[in-house]
Amino acid sequence: MNLNGLIYISLGCLIILCFDAFGAILSRKFKFNYTLLSIGSIIIYGGVAIITAEATNTNMGVIGAIFTGFIDATLGIIVAKKLKAFINKSNNFNWEIEPRIVFIMIIISGLIGYLSIKII
Repeated sequence: MNLNGLIYISLGCLIILCFDAFGAILSRKFKFNYTLLSIGSIIIYGGVAIITAEATNTNMGVIGAIFTGFIDATLGIIVAKKLKAFINKSNNFNWEIEPRIVFIMIIISGLIGYLSIKII
């Protein structure tokens, strides 16, 4: 495995956690719904996939997006909850890390990564 690929995946995970942290703080401070930041996460998944694929190959790019999505669905939720992200009560948002949701995030982030690589 190419060391650059691992570096890009690690940076992607760090970026998604920073994005979750800053997003949580800003959503609480300015009272906007934290879930609106999902588009930013999608962009990060795609970016990690593209950059990792350029350094290695398509498969590693998709794996990078999947791993970033996994981190977002687990550690990202913990970070956002600890920083008291603002979520509108009408969304019925659940702060618990559920295996079903983590699995769905893995599938979605993998698809986003694959499509991002193929489109760009």
